Amino acid sequence: MKIELLPSAMKELGNLPHNIQRQIAVKINSLAKTPFPASCKVLRGENAYRLRSGDYRILYMVDKPSETVTVVKIRHRKDAYRNL
Repeated sequence: MKIELLPSAMKELGNLPHNIQRQIAVKINSLAKTPFPASCKVLRGENAYRLRSGDYRILYMVDKPSETVTVVKIRHRKDAYRNL
């Protein structure tokens, strides 16, 4: 699968400390092989999924026909679910 990050997600990732950026990048890259890992959860009322990376959450959507994973948000867990 192809991975896409929205510009807002790129900006959020760039604002994080470098060690956390690397940790999240590994998780995002793993979505190319397995877009639905056992640790992902479906967000209620949305067509989106959540993946944990420490105290941060990676919110993404999967488009099966075009085989694309789109990362929508990368946020701290306290802010992750506001204004989806």
